[in-house]
Amino acid sequence: MPEEPERRPPPRLQRSQVQPSTSDETEAAAFRYRGLLRRAQALQAQPIELSQEIWTQADDVWRLDPEPSDSSDEPETPSVDEAALRAAIEAEWQERLAEAIRQARAEGEAAGRAAAEAEWAPRLQALQEQLARELERLRQAWADYTRQLEPMLVELAIEVAEALLDAPLPESLKGVSARMLTEAVEQLARSAPLEISLHPVDFLRLQEQGIVAQLENRHPDLHWDLNPGLHEGDWIVQTPTAMQRRIRQEMLQRLRQRLGITPSPETSNPEASHTTDAAPPSDHA
Repeated sequence: MPEEPERRPPPRLQRSQVQPSTSDETEAAAFRYRGLLRRAQALQAQPIELSQEIWTQADDVWRLDPEPSDSSDEPETPSVDEAALRAAIEAEWQERLAEAIRQARAEGEAAGRAAAEAEWAPRLQALQEQLARELERLRQAWADYTRQLEPMLVELAIEVAEALLDAPLPESLKGVSARMLTEAVEQLARSAPLEISLHPVDFLRLQEQGIVAQLENRHPDLHWDLNPGLHEGDWIVQTPTAMQRRIRQEMLQRLRQRLGITPSPETSNPEASHTTDAAPPSDHA
């Protein structure tokens, strides 16, 4: 009977301290597969033998030497820099996190935009339709107001024109009136004799300016008709075949006719229309 060791065996034995039983090597080779056992085989009791020399050496029993590595099966792995590895893993994790945040933000914005459009599209359409209706009402109100205001503006324009024509002519316009009279005389000078009808005040004014003498020298057959019934500034130049008139009331009447304020005298008085055809007035004034 072998001697009992002085100390109890350690809880873990190294592979070099254990060897399989030599009694039945063929049986061991049958179930052993590259140093590993199948589950069913591992549950079976297998006898092992401990070397007497190794077992009796207390120092060797209690010392756990590192198992020799098989260079052919397990090659040595190079040392890894732990700080560099952590930094690389942290950088990769941060990059993935940033990408995930960007993707989540984009998806959230798209979902929010779609929800907002779905919610506000009917409201926006209703507001656009309401605005279009209000604009149409504004255009209609403006058109109605313009139609109502147009006669008032026309009357105001007529009153302003009458006030301007009734006012004394300024010095800057007196020359214009005399020049218009001279131009009318020159246009009708081919048909003699000439007759000029005007207010006596206007005749004295033209005489002071020297226009009377100038016209009489050019046209010896010229005849002056001083008519107090005319307003100051009115004049008529006529020949047996043509006529040019600058009468304030007639100018206002034509203005009213063009603006549609009063009916045309041709439609209300056919005889006046026939008389006008015999001697048509001129609008050169």
